Formats: sequence, structure tokens, C-alpha cells
Amino acid sequence: MTIVCVFSVLSCEKAPATLYVMGSRKAENPLIKELVFTGDDIKFYNVTTFELTLSDLTIEKLIDSLDIYKQSVYGRLSFYYNDKPLFSMRVIGENTGSGMIEDLVLIVYGYSRKFYLADGYPLIRKYEWDDFNWSDREAWRKARDEREENAKRREVEWNIFIKYLSNAGKIVN
Repeated sequence: MTIVCVFSVLSCEKAPATLYVMGSRKAENPLIKELVFTGDDIKFYNVTTFELTLSDLTIEKLIDSLDIYKQSVYGRLSFYYNDKPLFSMRVIGENTGSGMIEDLVLIVYGYSRKFYLADGYPLIRKYEWDDFNWSDREAWRKARDEREENAKRREVEWNIFIKYLSNAGKIVN
């Protein structure tokens, strides 16, 4: 009797990293989320201007989600990396008004078909804070400090997002 032993070597290849974004609609149950886009739909993210360039189909989906006031029907977007939550943000349209938001936002400009993933609204780049002629400088300093504090709080998750995009060749300056 002959005994044959077969040894198989299992491959320990790492599964590819996945990034996806889920959205909840404002008018519906906010606990029910739908897939809005994936990392494959991101063409690039400009870390200087905060512009997020997306695939044509994703642009159409997000533009179509705007209501007559140019506000998105998605109240929030949640970003996930390998099924772990990274961060969530409000989705706002170009006609949001004079209010301020001091945390992550996706600003949707429907007419120009541009999107900005920024640390607050209005969109103010770091180098612009001191150049503006603010009527109430103290209020703007407080807003800037709050944005910086929020950015520090999510720094680990933000760096995972940026590293994912960088590894995929989707970061521009």
C-alpha cells in the first residue's frame, strides 16, 4: 500500500484595500444607508484646493441628488476603509447661505460640477484665514480653532484616507 501526502501551501496574499462611501437621505430614515461611490470612483483629491474629482457617473448621481435649492438629498456621507468607519460629513450645496460649519463637509457645486471635501464651510484655505478682512475677527479665530481641533480629532482616520488615495495615485497638490 502506498500513502501519498500532498502538502498545499496556502497563499497569504493581502486582500486589496477598499474604500467606499455610504449616504443617508434626509427625507427618509437616516439609519438606512445606500452606496454613493467607491474609491474607484475617485479620480483625484487635491490636498491644496480640497477639490475632489469623481467619475462621470458619480458626478451625475450627486448632481441628480440636488433639490431645487441646490441642496443634496444626502444629509450625511460616511467614508469606510476595509469596512471600518473613517469619518462622516454633511453634504451641502453651493447655496447654503451665510451659516458656518466647523467640521467636514462635501460642498457640491452643481453648475460647475465641482466637489470640495473640506474641513468646514465656507471653504477657507489655511493660507486665507489671515488675509480676509473679517468684520468679527474673534468669531473667525474661534471658527478656525474649532476646525483645527476637529481635524486633530480625526487625524488618524484622515491619514488613512489620504494614504489610500496616495497609494492609488490619486493625490495632487
